[in-house]
Order: sequence, then structure tokens, then C-alpha cells
Amino acid sequence: MNPNGLADLRHGSGGDDPPVRPLSPFRPSSPPPLAGGARKTAYLTLRTVKSIPARGGCAAPCAALSHRQTVHPRSRGVLCASFRYPGPRSNYNLPLAISPCGPATAGDETLACEVSEEKLWSWLDRADPRLAAHLAECPLCRTRARDLRTTIDAVAHTAAGSPPVLPRSIGPYEITGILGEGAQGIVFEARQKTPARAVALKVIKGGRHVVPEDIRLFEREIHTLALLKHASIAAIYDAGITDDGHHFFAMELVRGAPLTDFVERERLALPARVGLLRDICAAIHYAHQRGVIHRDLKPSHVLIDADGCPKVLDFGLARVVDPARDEPVAATRLGRIQGTLPYMSPEQIRGRTDDVDVRTDVYALGVLIYQTLTSRLPYDVSGLDALEAGNVICGTPPVRPATLGRHLRGEIETIVLKALEKEPARRYQSALALADDLDRFLTGQPIQARPPSPLYLFRKLVMRHRLAASLCVMVLVLAVTTAVVTTVLYRNQKEEANKTRRLAESLEYILTLFNPEGGAGPVDPYQILADASERIEIDLRIHPEVEAKTHAVIGNAYLGLGRYDRAARELWRALDIQQNLHPTGDHVDLASAQQDLAVALFAKGDLPVAARLFNETLQMRRRLLGSEHQDVAETLNGFAMLLQAQGQTERAEALYREALAINRKLFGPEHPAVAETLHNLATLLRDRGDLATAESLFLEALDMRRRLLHERNTHVAATLDELAKLRQMRGDVERAEMDFTAALQMRRALLTEHHPQVALSFDNLGRLHAARGRWADAARNLRSAMELRRQLLGADHRLAIESTSSLAEVLGRLGFHEAAALMYLDVARVYRDQIETHDGRGRVYSEHNTSLARALSAAGRQWLEVGKSADAAPLLAENLALRRRDQHVTERELADATWWYGRALLEEGRWAEAEPHLIEAARRLAELPDFESADSAAELLESLYGACDGDGGDDVMISSRLASTAGELAAEGAYPAATVLLGRAVARARRAGGDAGPLLLAGLLREWGQTLALVRDDDGALRVYGELLAIERGRFGPAAAATLETMTSMASVLRDGNRLAQAADLLGAVVSERRAARPPDEAALASALLQLAQVQLERGLVSRAEALARECVEIRGRILPLEHWLTANARSVLGECLLERRDYEHAEPLLLDSRAVLTAQLSPEHGLSIDATQRLIDLYDRWDRPVLADVYRQKLAQVAPASDHP
Repeated sequence: MNPNGLADLRHGSGGDDPPVRPLSPFRPSSPPPLAGGARKTAYLTLRTVKSIPARGGCAAPCAALSHRQTVHPRSRGVLCASFRYPGPRSNYNLPLAISPCGPATAGDETLACEVSEEKLWSWLDRADPRLAAHLAECPLCRTRARDLRTTIDAVAHTAAGSPPVLPRSIGPYEITGILGEGAQGIVFEARQKTPARAVALKVIKGGRHVVPEDIRLFEREIHTLALLKHASIAAIYDAGITDDGHHFFAMELVRGAPLTDFVERERLALPARVGLLRDICAAIHYAHQRGVIHRDLKPSHVLIDADGCPKVLDFGLARVVDPARDEPVAATRLGRIQGTLPYMSPEQIRGRTDDVDVRTDVYALGVLIYQTLTSRLPYDVSGLDALEAGNVICGTPPVRPATLGRHLRGEIETIVLKALEKEPARRYQSALALADDLDRFLTGQPIQARPPSPLYLFRKLVMRHRLAASLCVMVLVLAVTTAVVTTVLYRNQKEEANKTRRLAESLEYILTLFNPEGGAGPVDPYQILADASERIEIDLRIHPEVEAKTHAVIGNAYLGLGRYDRAARELWRALDIQQNLHPTGDHVDLASAQQDLAVALFAKGDLPVAARLFNETLQMRRRLLGSEHQDVAETLNGFAMLLQAQGQTERAEALYREALAINRKLFGPEHPAVAETLHNLATLLRDRGDLATAESLFLEALDMRRRLLHERNTHVAATLDELAKLRQMRGDVERAEMDFTAALQMRRALLTEHHPQVALSFDNLGRLHAARGRWADAARNLRSAMELRRQLLGADHRLAIESTSSLAEVLGRLGFHEAAALMYLDVARVYRDQIETHDGRGRVYSEHNTSLARALSAAGRQWLEVGKSADAAPLLAENLALRRRDQHVTERELADATWWYGRALLEEGRWAEAEPHLIEAARRLAELPDFESADSAAELLESLYGACDGDGGDDVMISSRLASTAGELAAEGAYPAATVLLGRAVARARRAGGDAGPLLLAGLLREWGQTLALVRDDDGALRVYGELLAIERGRFGPAAAATLETMTSMASVLRDGNRLAQAADLLGAVVSERRAARPPDEAALASALLQLAQVQLERGLVSRAEALARECVEIRGRILPLEHWLTANARSVLGECLLERRDYEHAEPLLLDSRAVLTAQLSPEHGLSIDATQRLIDLYDRWDRPVLADVYRQKLAQVAPASDHP
């Protein structure tokens, strides 16, 4: 078999970023209380808004939008009323509510409630006494009611502040009141003078500025009503345009109650209700005869007047078939599919406008009948969004009316269910046929409708469970074939007759499994497979060939249904039988059994065994079939997928390309096998980063699969899914979400709701939402993925664990830290168990070590977020130990692990243990490219030193301890970390008071400037030195030694940054102050002279440099011994000045003598010795003495710089 859908098992893993706290919830301030009249207006306004169908819609799969998105925006984010983590431990049951407003408070006992939002509105509207009692017990509804009242008050203020102004008249009609208002028009109550009567007057909004499209739709409604003259349809009287440009029409004013309210209020018996419904059906049939399809039938559009007669209203969404043109004319804007969701037919919800006909109204009549007879809708869609509600209506059978009342058994139930059939062809084909059956029921005549036949029920079973049904059909074929062959060959043998009898009994038993009317409840395809497997194990043991093939069929069916454990068991049995049948080795059936099992084990997550079986199958098939056979290509494709999952991408690509070449040669450029290999190769190239080539292959595979298979096919869904991941990688998140959503809808329609591919789609959508920061949406989808994978694959399966980790991360982002920690601990448990599994050489799987470390770290971080450092510390300690043992650990991972463990120790009060870890974290973090990340460790150290001193410590003490630690780090050469700590120390010192503060600050600034210079942060060093210079000039004066030392340090930084003119100016000022000093400090003057000489030399001012260098040599020769290294260094610089003047003969002895002294006193590796050696190389190169230059080059190559210049 082909490894169908196994490419869909892939997905990326989340990151390991620390969680962020959710933003505080925003609630608008409530307006002050209002008078009763204004509040009543608000209730009416909101109830009107809730009753108006959404004016927009999506083309597929659901044409309606939830009105709650407009009225209650906060309600959209609530994912679940009660989030309970389905982990193996009972203490995972945590009350949570996931919403954009953050976690629930600790006082919330549960957030689950069966009261729908509609019922809550109703109770608020009528001030129902049940409201107060319910709110006292339900925290969720208290919040919901508070939000509803806030919305009501806001609308009431608007209504109170802006009362509508009624026109006195419109055309010949006197306005007496307002009946209602919608998006495009207002309906007034009015009086007509001639003839004298009350009318309902509908006026289009906009006056002279109305858009042509609205006028066209308005005129269409007028045209529609003009076609209809029936006692049960509200009649139109007049239409026109006023002088000021207002379009209007007048129609019959109906004073009555909606259908369902009327029958409840009057407590009508069943026959009276059915009689009303028959009359309504007759009225709708009359409209159908005149080419009008209502498309929005619901109780509020059917009023019952004072005489008990029904009146059908509101044909604003009607569709008219023009008899002259014999084609439908839409009464709504092109591309918008409208209606009221609970009353819409499946074809309306799916957006199939071409399928909308009179049977669409028949379905809506069925809902009306159901609701009128049972006082409830056939589907409970309360609390569901439009997509979920559409899926329920399209895919779930209605609750049978007989279960809601004994009086609804029999024929009336048959009538209702026939009207509600999902398929239009199975409904009543006209409203008249429905009315006739209702009339037959009332008069006691036999109805025309019949319950679904067993054959039809069986066909529906096949449609819902195609794989299971296909399996069972194959089982039956195998059994029948075996029985026939056995009978023909051994007709006269008693023993074989017994075998045939047993086969016949087995066949009869399996046939009974298909009987949906057996009284045992719904047919379960999984039970069919299990029972068939058990019976075949008994009855077909005497026919091992048939038994093996039957186990293979059952196993592959389980695989298609996503039950990988059961699939593997059946396929292991099939392989075992084939090995017994073919003990000598190669056989095509044995190869097929190995291939099937390899695919199942790959899906199950047992990659090592699957890899061995794929490899053996590939070799066997090549021996049996040659290198260019479709079965060989099939194995190459499956083996490549496994290798890709193991990270062996180069080898996988080679196998994919070989399989693609075979398939194209055998089948041509277009074939399902070609499309599958293109799809898989594209996933590999995408994951490798070749997005352009991958996108081209994905589009080719998608187009081919749509042409060859069907627009809606699981393979099409798989390619859409993988293409969406590529678009997400490119940043095209909108199109990625569209593709992910389309794939999910397709899989839910084609597969069962409980299938691994459905879980994959939920997981992909959740990861996309997480990447976009839509945490609530991400949590909802990832929770669905996790629950499905745990149920289908087991809690320890790789994919279930990855979904659990992803959901835990999102819950942490939402603030549910304890639930996240428990999930991470469950993940860690699985990885710990896997680590205990060794291969033959006792090697622990290193990837599981890494995964365990990540899970432990994440759990520890979540515990720290809720202050449970005692729970966090051992987890973070183990994480650090695992990271230290990992040969492939990155510096970032090790630094983070050290930081988190140090923080846990600090929060636990174990300060002595925390300090070395935080110092190490600071050192490691400071070496990373994002230099600033080390500040987090320095901050914790600052907190630690404050805690050690009690009461937070004083600024001088904390600053001194930070500086001391910085000094230790600098001594180790960890200058970046020392710089970060000194920055913290300086900030503390600036806050310090008393006499010690300024002195401490000055010393710290000097040390900070030096370390900043060492890490080549020139701007930072100059800024720090500038602050220090200002302090020293103010306290000590411009000629003080400390001031001049700081100026010299600044000049060094400027020189290193090649800002030579500024450096020369500063050093010139230093030299001037040194010359003027009394008594003079000749050693300091000589040092300043030499530095200025080197700067001038670098500027190309050789004469100035030579004069300064000679003065330095003269001073040092006078105050120091002749062979002192300082004097030698000054002579070497003077020699460089002569070299630049091309005075090679005088430069040579200076450079030779000075190098000899420097290497003898400082070592050849010292920086000054290396500079002196380089000057000799430059001398001999310019003097054209290459042999001598090479001698010193060799000497230079043998040493490395040990330090910079002092």
C-alpha cells in the first residue's frame, strides 16, 4: 500500500522562549444607571440587533456569521467554560478559563454552565426571578450578565441621548410610530387616508443619497411582494418615491405574535399546531408557484393574527425565478449568502447557491415544524460559533422528536425527519407535498413519507466510515471467495464441507455486524473491525493465505482510521503468517506485509524498527521486481519519508528523486503516485530552506491532485496543509491561515472527527495563532489537537507529547502557570521513560536527553512564575546537569540553564549556592551576541547582595560587592561580564549618599571605562570617562594627577577608534599640564610625550613625533637605568620615526638594541616586544634586505601576543 497521509505527521516544534505575563484585562467603565424607559429602549435595540441576520458571509463552508461577534466582542475569546487538563494524574483537574482577559480568579470554582446566552438575555429582558437564583450559584453567568448589562446601559444611553425624530408624513401616509429598523430601512406604522386603514410603511434609508444597489434590492422586494396575493402572506398596497427622494412601499399591517410564541401562549394541542403548519406550508407553496423562494423562514417571520390565521412576512432575502428568462435572480448582493443560521439548510450553509431551490424552504419549514411541536430547535447550537454550528447542522442528525414526547411518535416524526433530510433529494420535493402529508396526518390517512430503509442506513454508514466499510466489503469478498472455491474443490469431502460451513457461519456473523437496526445502538466501525478480526482468527486459521490477507486489510483500515496501535497488531500478525508461508525468503506477499507494517510503525512512532523493515522491503522488491517497478517506488517514497523524519535529508532526497523518476517513467507526468512524491519532496526542500523550489512543487502537486482525485480529498488537504506551513515561513500568515482552515474543514468532512489528520490540522492552526500572538485561539486549537492525539495515539506518543508541550507554552503565556507546569512534568515523565530504553550498545538516545532538559526547564520556569521555588529548584538543577553533560549543547542553552537555576536558588533563599551560578550566568550571557542579556543575571546578583545584608542592604555595600565580583571576572578575562556588573555598581553608587559615595563613584567609573575600552565599546567608554572627568575637575582641579590620567585614558580610546586629531588635542593638553607642574613628575611627562609621539606618527606628522620621542628618550635616560625596558620602548618608537624619514642607517641600531632589551626583560611574547619585532621587519623590507626581514618574520611567527601595551 502507499504510505497515504504519512507526510501529514510532520510538524515543527515550538520554541523554548520564557513565558510572558498576559496583559491586564480591559473593561470599559459602566455608565450611570438610567431611567426605566431608556433601559427598555436599550433592551429592544439589542434584541433587534440580535435578531437581524449578519449582512456578510463566507462562501464556504458556512454562510452565516455569529451575531455575538457584534454585540458581545469579549465573548469571542472564551475558549472553554472549564479547562481541565486530561493528564494521567487526578490533580491535573484545574479550574481554568482561557480568554483574552487572562486567567480566572482563584475563587472561581467552575466556569461551566448550561445556560445559553440567549436564555440569559431572555431572563434579563423579562426580569425573570430565576435570574437572581442562578447568578448566586454561577460565577460565569455573573460575569456574562455584568457584561450584558454594561452593553445594555451603553446602548440605552445612546438611545436616551438621541431619541428618534419621527417624520409627520411620508407621501400620502401619516406616520404614527416605528415598528422596527434594520441596516437598510425603517418600518413605520402609518395611516392611509384613502382608503382609511393602518399600514406598515417601509422606507429605504439614505434619501437622495441612497446607492443604486440598495434601490435595486428594494425594488426587487416590491416586485416579489407584488407577485404574491394570498391570505397567509402579508399583502403589498402601494410603492413610490417622495418629493425629497425617499423610496417606500406600504403593506398590510399584521398585529400578531410570532408562531412559536403564539402556540405556547395559547397552549395549542398537537392537531391545532399541525393545522397552522399545514396552512403555512400551503402559503409557501403558493409563493413557490410564482417563482419566489423565501430563504429566511423562521418564527419571527410568521405571525399569527387575532383570528388565528398565519401571515408570512419579510421577503427581503427572497430569491425570484423570472419565468421569462427561466433563470434565478438573486434578491441579495452578489456573493453574499444570507439567512438565519439555525433555520438554514445544509446547502445554504455550505454556500452552494446553485443548489438553493424550493427544497431549501422545505428544510426551513421542517425546522419550523420541529420547533413548533417540541418547543426546541432540532440542533443545539447555542454557544457555538458559525463554523461549529454549521458543522453540527450539516453533519449531525437531529434529535428524534419521539424522544422529546410520546405524542410525537410514528407518522408525525416521520414527516418532520423527512423535511429535515440533509440531502435535498431525500426531502419532500415541494412544500405542497409536505402540506399534503400534514393534512393526511390530521385526517387519519396514510402518509406518503416512509422511514429510511436499511439499505439507505447502510449506505450512510459507508459514507461516514468509508475505510471501515471498504474493509468489511473486502472481508466479505475474501470469505465468499474462499467458501466458493472450497465448495467447488471439495464438494464431496465431509471434512472440507465442515470448513465451508464454518466459513459460511463466519460470513453470516460479519453480515450481522452491518445491521444498523439490530437494536444495539449505532454501528461502530471500530467494533466491526475488532469483531471481524476475532472471528477471522478462529475461522480462517485453516486458510493462512486468506487469513494473512484479511489481517492486512483490517490493519490498513485501522491505519486509515488513525488507530495505529491496532493497525500494527493486525499487520504484525499478517507478517508472521507470511513468514511462515514463505520460510525460504523472498516473496511479493512477504514484501507487501513488511511494507504495510513499516508504514504503520512509522505512523506509530517506532522509527528504528520501521527503518529496518523499509530497508529490507526495498532490497527484496528490487530482487523480485527489478529497479523500475511501482512497488519499488512505493517503498522508496515511504523510506524517504522516514529518513527525512530522522534528519537524514540528503539520503531522503536521493530516494524521493529516484521514486519520482520511476513513477514518471511508468505512469507519465500526471498520476497520483507522481503527485505524492512531488508533495513529499517539497516538504523536504521547504524544511531545508529552499522555499522557492518547494512552493513550485507544492503547487504542481496540489493542481495535479485536484484534477486527478477531487477538489475535496484528504491528499488535497495534506498538500494545502504543507503549503500553508511554507507560506507561514514566508510571513504570509493570512493565506497560511486560510489554507490551514481549508485543510481542517476538508478533513473533518471526509474523515471522522476523531482522526490523527484532524488533530494535525488543529495543531497547525494552533501553532500559527501562537506565532501571531493570538494566544486564546492557539490554546483552543492546541487543546483539541492534544486531546485527539492522546485519545488516538496514546499519551506517550511523540505527536501527543509535542502537542502537550505546545499547549503548555501557550497556557503559560495566558497566565495559567500551574497547569502549564503540570503538563511539562508529564512531558518530562515520558522522555525520562524513553531515556531508560537503550540500544544494543547501551547508548542513551541523546535527543531524548535534550527534550527532557527542555521539559524540566519549562516546568521549573512555570513554578517560578507562581512563586513555587522549592518545586522549581530540583527541576532546574537536573536541567543544568543534563545541559552540562550534553556535548552538543549551545552556549545560549547552558547560559540560560545556569541563570534559571541561580534564580530558583535565590528565590528559595539559598544565597551562597545561588551566587556562583549567577556569576557564571552573567559571564556566559555576556559573551553572547545580545550583550544586554547578561544584565538580567547582574540584576539577580544585585538582589542577592541586598538580601544577604538584610533589609535590602545599603547602596555603598551592594555597589562594592558588585565591583568586587566584576574585578574577579576581569581578572579571569571575562571583560564583558565585568562591564555589565560595573554598570550596575555605578548605578548603585550614584544613589549612595555620605562622604563615601562620590569617591566610590569615581573609582567605579574609572574601572567601568577601562573594561568598556577592553570590549571595544568606545562610545560607552568615552561617555563614562567624560562623567569621571567632570567629577575630577570639580573636586581636584584641571591639573590634578587623577584628572590628567582620565584625559590620557580618553585619548587612548580615541586613538583606538582612529579619532587621532581629538586624541592629539587631549594628549597635548596633558603634556602642557605635566610641563607646568611643580614639582614636575618627569616619569608621567615622559609617558605623555611618548603617547603623543605615537599619535602624531600615526597622523603622518613625523617631525613632531620625532621631537616628542627624543624628549621622552632624554628624560627616561636621565631618570631610569640605561637598559630599562621603558627607555628601550621609547628608543624603539624613535627608531620608527627615523624609519619613516627613511634614515635606515640610524634607525637600525635603535631598533635592534631596543628589541633585545624588550625581549630580554618582558619576553618575546609581550606586546611591546612584538611591536619592536614588526618595526625591524618593516625596516628591512623597505631597505631591500629580504633575508633579514624573513629572519624576524620567523621569530614573529613563533610567538603570540601575551598582553597589550602597559
